[in-house]
Amino acid sequence: MKVNIGLGATALFTVAVVAAGYGAEPAAAPACRLGDVPVPTLATKTLAPQQFRALHAAVVPRAGAERWTEIPWQPDLGAARQQAARNGKPLLLWIMDGHPLGCT
Repeated sequence: MKVNIGLGATALFTVAVVAAGYGAEPAAAPACRLGDVPVPTLATKTLAPQQFRALHAAVVPRAGAERWTEIPWQPDLGAARQQAARNGKPLLLWIMDGHPLGCT
């Protein structure tokens, strides 16, 4: 005997699954870390001095880490497109959004 489960059963199952999750607490975001240093959430209002020192040490540039500053970046997209076309080179767009420490 062959059982045919039609769209109605699928829709009913979907509604049941969604209803079961309704009102559930969202999962907590995983803790962000910079190496061994935990990064505070955006809700954090103050830092203990030792937390600040640890975070500062984790983000301060090290020798050779700032090589990207040696690239002649073009802040004008139109001018960058023209320069790339003239030189037959690709364009790289560097866009930043999210948490200032990269924990997005």
